[in-house]
Amino acid sequence: MLVVNKFINTMTTFVGIGFAGIAQGQAFSANNAVKSYQLKNALDGAYPDLVINYSKVMLSMGTLQSAENAAVEWDGNRLRFSWHCDAISERFYNQSVAMLLVHCRELNKSFYDLSGVKRLAKEQFVELPSDFNSRVLHAYLTFVTDDRVMVSDSVYVGES
Repeated sequence: MLVVNKFINTMTTFVGIGFAGIAQGQAFSANNAVKSYQLKNALDGAYPDLVINYSKVMLSMGTLQSAENAAVEWDGNRLRFSWHCDAISERFYNQSVAMLLVHCRELNKSFYDLSGVKRLAKEQFVELPSDFNSRVLHAYLTFVTDDRVMVSDSVYVGES
């Protein structure tokens, strides 16, 4: 439990939006819901040597279409997130924006943007704090409607 608490506590606002729909009308909070999900699905190993499997982590769950062909790469001193948005989807998804999160296990810190570019932009650049440079980072992408009512399932974009 400690490894999950330590991880999720670096991103409480992000997962508060990402799991709000799951917790709505329930006897538990979004924070409890996201931690429960990680405990059941995103841990590897045996107690007391449990570790997070970052590719199995979910930071949001919802009904919006998830990012397709999502990728992340270094572009100088910043990260470039990219995704596909086909012409048919463009009109429907005009009201959703990217939410991006980058986690550094070594520092036990997360950096995130809750109000990124429109899905139609198909890419976003993120400048990270200098202490994130030259470290292993785990990146996630989700979409949220402008009114924060609907979200997509998060996508693990990868390690950089």
